[in-house]
Amino acid sequence: MHLLNPLLPLLSLVALSHTTLAAILTVTLPSHLPPLSPSTRAHLTTHNHQFIAPLTLARTFRFSNLTVPGEYNLDIYCQDWDFEGGVVLIGQDDRVEVYRRNPKTGGRGPRMQETGEKVDKRVEIKAKGVKAYYEERQGFELLGLLKSPMILMALVGLAMVFGMPYLLENMDPEMKKEFEEQQKKGVLGGATSGGNPLQSFDMAGWMAGQTSGSKAVTSGREQEDEKRSGGGGGAGQGQGQGKRRRG
Repeated sequence: MHLLNPLLPLLSLVALSHTTLAAILTVTLPSHLPPLSPSTRAHLTTHNHQFIAPLTLARTFRFSNLTVPGEYNLDIYCQDWDFEGGVVLIGQDDRVEVYRRNPKTGGRGPRMQETGEKVDKRVEIKAKGVKAYYEERQGFELLGLLKSPMILMALVGLAMVFGMPYLLENMDPEMKKEFEEQQKKGVLGGATSGGNPLQSFDMAGWMAGQTSGSKAVTSGREQEDEKRSGGGGGAGQGQGQGKRRRG
């Protein structure tokens, strides 16, 4: 018992150092960046744990109590700049390894260049660029204007208007004569046939004819009804006179 008493302080120091031992990760930013918003944060997230580090005056993010082993996603949330993502691997022995995140698969990519000890690593995250919240207005582009369907149709029409006389002048005489004859036949044929039948249609006359026809049918039916009623009355009068004569 007397031999163990001097060893108790040493054992307590060893136990205390073992319990306080944890992985440390310091994330730095490029020096050429302008001052960032104070709300800038760095997140280490996994399925069950999340660590958040604020931006310091030295433009760094320090995670000082990484005691849970696992694979974490490293993301920097900034209002003005977009940064690359990383994957942080913390081993059972508190070893820290930092990898670039594969943008296609979201998994681990190539390993980043780290400095420091195995449990106290320092790594720099690169900036992708400034975040664009507004779309820039496109300027005037002549090539884009020529690609418009309306402009193309207008250009084709102008080419035919100014190009047809030139083609007719350079056309073979026989072919030119045949073309003129066909053109004349087409014009005369349209004139003799009356052109579009809808253009020569008399809407007022058709309506007047339909109205008079309906009136004629109505008057014809009234005359037939009168004849039938008159014939029935004459027959009744004849029968009455016959009875009177017999009487």
